[in-house]
Amino acid sequence: MHRNPLIAAVLVAATVGITQAAEQPGQSPPSPAASAGSPGPAETDLRAAYTNKINSINAGTKQYLGAKAAAQLGIRLNKVNLLECDPFEERRDLYRCTIVVDSAVGDADSVLKRLEVVLIKENDTWRVL
Repeated sequence: MHRNPLIAAVLVAATVGITQAAEQPGQSPPSPAASAGSPGPAETDLRAAYTNKINSINAGTKQYLGAKAAAQLGIRLNKVNLLECDPFEERRDLYRCTIVVDSAVGDADSVLKRLEVVLIKENDTWRVL
């Protein structure tokens, strides 16, 4: 049957559309996001969590596609800045954050993007969902 390739194509197109909708090119300078004593993630927490997420994606690419493909498709993270974070309702362990990311795929030129990510705090460590 030819349904599986069609379903895969639709899923890829939907994923690309969702990703592009969430990405807003941004060139505005980052502002301090967390005030002193704020229970939300600090900029260093965000950088560590986002770097871990990118490293995990790159490791998965290498594992499933091989080292050669991983070298061509690997994400190179140059800079991550936190703009603001807001908690989900009354929860203090789940935040929606607006960030600015300077990154590239493989040997391509770097791109500056404004993104929204969700962070969760588990065992005193922040993680990007």
